[in-house]
Amino acid sequence: MKKTIIIASFLGAISVLSGCATGQQSVESSLLDIAVVGEGKESNTASILLSKISLNDASLEKLYSLTGQDQPYAKRVYSSFAVAKRTQYWPDIERFIDIASEDPAFIITSESDVVGPNNDLMSFLSYYSYKSDKALSTLIRMVPAADGAVLEQLSSALQIAERGDPARFNKLVLQNGADKTFINQLIMED
Repeated sequence: MKKTIIIASFLGAISVLSGCATGQQSVESSLLDIAVVGEGKESNTASILLSKISLNDASLEKLYSLTGQDQPYAKRVYSSFAVAKRTQYWPDIERFIDIASEDPAFIITSESDVVGPNNDLMSFLSYYSYKSDKALSTLIRMVPAADGAVLEQLSSALQIAERGDPARFNKLVLQNGADKTFINQLIMED
């Protein structure tokens, strides 16, 4: 029975890939279409997957066009994430950080079908929190909405930031009106 399922899955994958090779829509185009016209979890998932594959300039431009104020917040934050992750261009990273900082709780409460131990958007913010006060402030402002695995991931990111530059970390905790006692307990638990 297991062999039949594995063979069927393999044949299905071959069929999809051969469809892409024969001129049908590519994986990149399919995901881009979903990111643009999809909504909610479907669009979020497509943007995360787009952040993990090589993209042509036209796809990057289309994603970038979804980061404007005229777009729903979810499209803006997920599209800016995909662009920033693919380009690694500092102005694109700053744009993502700016958009993410508008609603930190959304970053940890929004849904996608991407399975993994970490929240991709939070991981990206964490990576740049060493350089950007706004990224670190956004992580600090996420704490009240975090629980479970997300709180663990956030705790680790905040620990690293605190150990890297305790004075900067404490200044940003105070500036963001965070519960300093709770934050200190959170980063000392590990």
